[in-house]
Amino acid sequence: MSRTVFIVWAAVTAATVIAAGVFAFKRPDVTTVQLANEPAFPALRADPDAAARIKVSAPDESFTLVRDGEGNWGAEEKFGYPVDREKILKLIVAMSDMRLVEAKTARPDLYTRLHVEDVTAEQANSRAVRLSDAQDEALADVIIGKRKTRYTGGNREGTYIRRTGDAQAWLGSGGVSVQGRLRDWLVKTVVNISSGDVQRVTFALPGGASYMAVKQTENDELQLVDPPAGAEPDEQAVGQLSVAMSFVDLDDVKPRAQMVLPADPYVTTVVTFSGVEVTARLAGVGEDAWAVYEAAYVGEDDAESDAGKAARERVAEINGRVDGWAYKLPDHVTDRMTKPLKDLLKTPDGQS
Repeated sequence: MSRTVFIVWAAVTAATVIAAGVFAFKRPDVTTVQLANEPAFPALRADPDAAARIKVSAPDESFTLVRDGEGNWGAEEKFGYPVDREKILKLIVAMSDMRLVEAKTARPDLYTRLHVEDVTAEQANSRAVRLSDAQDEALADVIIGKRKTRYTGGNREGTYIRRTGDAQAWLGSGGVSVQGRLRDWLVKTVVNISSGDVQRVTFALPGGASYMAVKQTENDELQLVDPPAGAEPDEQAVGQLSVAMSFVDLDDVKPRAQMVLPADPYVTTVVTFSGVEVTARLAGVGEDAWAVYEAAYVGEDDAESDAGKAARERVAEINGRVDGWAYKLPDHVTDRMTKPLKDLLKTPDGQS
């Protein structure tokens, strides 16, 4: 390279560097990307088993989940009704494992892009979560934002967060999502009797009317017992009675002592081939339908077979869940338990 060419090349390079420096100096919003690799919540990471309270605040609802002395989790606003333990553990593990990966904005006007705005902000999409120990000392206090799908800090996805009291938002490792409705945390299943297990189902309606359908064997379909003279049962409608207690989930729950049902409720009783009997008493209370459930073993008294033992265990499991509670039921479950007999009969033109 000649001396002249070298001098020209050096001058151009120097000018470029100076120009770049001036350009950067004139742009005050340019920041250096801050990378980190440290626990997002050191206290929680040090002792995740210490978590005993979880307060969740969403734009429309706030609630607290509490662990009792035996390690069971319940909803404080629902009188300690059980919540889904797997969801609790998943949240605690995800938050204790989370690490700060990359600093994002510290400008409040940009928080909404990451969903890390205050939950009280207009049209907020964030969730505030506070995990604390039995003495209510904070282990983690954070606003959870939206998730980002990409390789982040050794994970396939990340979550935007902003720790409470800190203006700085971060991209954290791992995916954390927090449901903002208490109902979504509750143990929803009230009872679930498979239609194939049903041997007999009885409906007692307010006012004294009642009807029954039975199966002779597990492979049969339910048959209406003693249909009205001259009436023909609708086989499809009768068959659907077998799902009266299948996949029954709650809409709401309260202590049974606080729920006084009318003296003449709908009473639905299902008996399985193994001898499990479940009875539900349902009535309208205000604008809603509420029910109470109980189970009993009605098989052979001296049955010591594996099936008999399993049936007794199932009765105990059901009663352990429903005892002491009244449930607000969704409409589709209520409809199953309040069918009048005429809905099970064909009309003269053959239509049910």
